[in-house]
Amino acid sequence: MKTYPPQSRIRYVDLLRLMIRHSDNTATNILIDKLGMETINQRMQRIGLTGSRLNRRMMDTLAARQGRDNYVTCRDMNTLLKKIYQHEVTTSALCEQMLAMLKETDDTNTIPR
Repeated sequence: MKTYPPQSRIRYVDLLRLMIRHSDNTATNILIDKLGMETINQRMQRIGLTGSRLNRRMMDTLAARQGRDNYVTCRDMNTLLKKIYQHEVTTSALCEQMLAMLKETDDTNTIPR
């Protein structure tokens, strides 16, 4: 988001693209603040991501020093990607949008595999 002028108005879908495509921590934090950490954790639990937990915003070094860290497992990420691919996370249209964003990622190694 460093290329956006201060006080820019950005659509949520653009924040998602920045988060997914460029691993933008500021965009991620805006979405965490908007949705709420507990809401995100509850949703992860509902879709079966039992080994992952969001405990702090991105780049929150104070929280990290206090021992609050985020956890994600390979199994959960595999489950999530499979459920997105099989349109089991949300509506088919939204899952297709997720897949399109994942295909646009700057990471040309991990996601394509």
